[in-house]
Amino acid sequence: MSTLHLVAFSPSRTDLLAQVAACLGENDEVVLLEAGVFIAGNAAACATFTGTRCYVLQDETVLAADGMAAIDWATLIALTESHPRCLSWWP
Repeated sequence: MSTLHLVAFSPSRTDLLAQVAACLGENDEVVLLEAGVFIAGNAAACATFTGTRCYVLQDETVLAADGMAAIDWATLIALTESHPRCLSWWP
């Protein structure tokens, strides 16, 4: 069963990055929003999501990192509807 992970903490929270990495399943997807968008600009933090489909909410940032797609609110809603579980990561 796939999970959508909503990540809204800064890349300096390496403890939370490790927890997210430990929870990622094979078909899981990640959306970076709020302070989480800064992960897209941090290569070490981005490595946490290697092999996982990752999105950046475009309202939060103009540029997404390589391999990350910028999405709008409608796409975020569609993603939440397409996953049976949603896990929010706020500090």
